[in-house]
Amino acid sequence: MITLLRKTREAATGPGPIVVHDDLGLGPTGVFISAYHIVRQIDGTGSVDVPRIVSTLRKDRGGLVQTLAEYEFLYKLAAVYSVSSSSAKASAPPSYRAAPAS
Repeated sequence: MITLLRKTREAATGPGPIVVHDDLGLGPTGVFISAYHIVRQIDGTGSVDVPRIVSTLRKDRGGLVQTLAEYEFLYKLAAVYSVSSSSAKASAPPSYRAAPAS
């Protein structure tokens, strides 16, 4: 997933948006778009606010990131990316805000 996100960032050089969609445009789509923003935020600040990213995306498309497993995946991805990324500002996992209670 991290390789796919890096390749997507490299390919996204134009002024327009990146189009992402699965059959319903909800869970997997939301996970990929959230992961993309997580990587950008870690690269930019060295920290990440997963609930804020998801909340912001849900303003445009409700239902993105639907399950606890999807949230857990995003937090794990953030931790792995922050440690493996040479451009991350911190070598430890980023600071987190707790996910909202369901």
